[in-house]
Amino acid sequence: MRTFRRKQKIQSEYDVKGEKGAYFISADIMLNGHSNKKWSIVANVNQNHSQIVALCHLIKNKTGLEKQLQEDIDSGTQQLIQLVASADGLQFTSDKLKDTRHFSNVLFNIMRGGVFDDNYRIEKKDFVGHLTKSNKEVVTRNEVFLRDLEETFDQSALKSLLLKSQDNDLIRLGIEYLPLKFSRRHGDPSRPWNYFSINTQSETDGSKILDYEGNWRDLFQNWEALACSYPEFIEGMIFKFLNASTFDGYNPYRVTKDGFDWETIEPDNPWSYIGYWGDHQIIYLQKFLEIIEKYHPGALQSFFEKNWFVYAAVPYIIKPYDQLLDNPKDTIAFDHKWDANIRERREKLGADGALLTAGDKEIYHVNFLEKILATVLAKNIKPYPRSRYMDEHPAARMERR
Repeated sequence: MRTFRRKQKIQSEYDVKGEKGAYFISADIMLNGHSNKKWSIVANVNQNHSQIVALCHLIKNKTGLEKQLQEDIDSGTQQLIQLVASADGLQFTSDKLKDTRHFSNVLFNIMRGGVFDDNYRIEKKDFVGHLTKSNKEVVTRNEVFLRDLEETFDQSALKSLLLKSQDNDLIRLGIEYLPLKFSRRHGDPSRPWNYFSINTQSETDGSKILDYEGNWRDLFQNWEALACSYPEFIEGMIFKFLNASTFDGYNPYRVTKDGFDWETIEPDNPWSYIGYWGDHQIIYLQKFLEIIEKYHPGALQSFFEKNWFVYAAVPYIIKPYDQLLDNPKDTIAFDHKWDANIRERREKLGADGALLTAGDKEIYHVNFLEKILATVLAKNIKPYPRSRYMDEHPAARMERR
């Protein structure tokens, strides 16, 4: 790299093992007046040996590659425009700069929060796959319900069927389901803990993948704008928000299509760090509540007494008040035993294994009002050393064992 930067002659390396390659192109070009030189850099990833050989053969022997390459670029550009357009990212005014800025804003927004695959259409295969990853027992209990679904159906039709069910977990997971795609985690790529991937296509068979993943505030921040384009999915966004928050009113680190994650203590990793957040809870939830009240007046009231809500089990313990005074920068303890128990349950049951359970190990269900109160109380009880709620709540006692 140093040689390349100094514009000195570099030597080709043909045998680099154990690390992804970095490619530097060096060439001397002589241009006559009013002439130009064009070139293309061809690269691909996740290729096996036969695919690499085939690509090399294609480059060396096939004619018309430039035209084929440009057609592929044009096709990709049109697909990207369609994604942005589906989130209301296209506007045409007399100010092209503002139009371009709006396009880029919507593009960056959907790259974090995702965009819905086919408006309000849902594919049975992906929906059932999501339920299976979330809770195997729910799938077993509702085999007839799932069997009778059409191969594709509208979100409104699914909601009507769910409301006829007596299974609170099926209702919860069904409303939570959001057929999003083109989403990736947001963050500074220079930080070693940030890994980014937009899962759009299976590397095995090329089939479509619907997926989303994001840090808590980034995901819900971007869904605020998306909800204005797809207001019928606002209930799912609210359910996902509330059901990924903890019984003491805080939120985990990252939310995904298949659940949520939390940071762990890694003794050998200098970047290892745990965090428990509540600073973004109120404003994002408030925006969602304003949107649902605007598009569906009265819908919130219908949730008040419905036990369709749950608590996330994040293995963090807020330290007692005297320890907070001793070191205000070290306020959370990581419960390794609790973490192991959660992961074991999640492995057996699915993503719902990371939810708070009651004494009989069943998922602990609450109504909408309790979830809202838990969030409000976390804001009003400051500092939050150790409330009676943590000591006396039956779900908390059982879970911490």
